[in-house]
Amino acid sequence: MYNYVMLMGRLCTEPDVKTSASGVDYTNLLLAVSRPFKNPDTNKYDTDFFPIAVFSSLCDICKQNLHKGDCVAIKARLERANSKIESKEITQTNIVAERIMFISHSNKN
Repeated sequence: MYNYVMLMGRLCTEPDVKTSASGVDYTNLLLAVSRPFKNPDTNKYDTDFFPIAVFSSLCDICKQNLHKGDCVAIKARLERANSKIESKEITQTNIVAERIMFISHSNKN
């Protein structure tokens, strides 16, 4: 079995580290990833936006080193989460970071 996702793009948000009720640090990053081909209707490159969940000690590294606009590569895994909202069963796929590689910093630093 193999569960591996690799994304490279630019951060859309500043890392905002919070602590859960169980004491685990977490942050959610939003990663903009341009598609490698042009949209035939607009003749421009479309961009996808992926929410990335980051936990524990990796959060501190993000908070200290990452800023909005930085280019990063993220090795992650996919996780499925089930929850109930107003008696409806909802299944969600989450991207959970396992490793973050710093590619370049934005000019804002």
